Amino acid sequence: MRPWVEDHIAIDTEAVARWQGVELDLTRPLSSERICEAAQADPAIGEYAGPYFAMAALPSCLQPAEPLARAVYETGWRAPYAPGPTRDQLVEVIQDAVARRDRTQKASR
Repeated sequence: MRPWVEDHIAIDTEAVARWQGVELDLTRPLSSERICEAAQADPAIGEYAGPYFAMAALPSCLQPAEPLARAVYETGWRAPYAPGPTRDQLVEVIQDAVARRDRTQKASR
């Protein structure tokens, strides 16, 4: 269980950095998520990702694919973002909701 927990901690830590706009640091080991997403650009990575996604092998099964993924990222390729609002749009929605809540609370006093 521990390897999977550690894997997901690394994925979550990287996700927070990505949401904050931190660029991928190719001097550090790639997370399993980054290795797997690089399969979009290099299908050869998929043969390593299959057992990982099926949980038939530990996250370490992706280590042989890391050089392949690193080569993908070194070209400048990055996975496309999923469709949806931008960070700035989300911030605006949150600020509007907080302002409405504050107005409602003041009005009810």
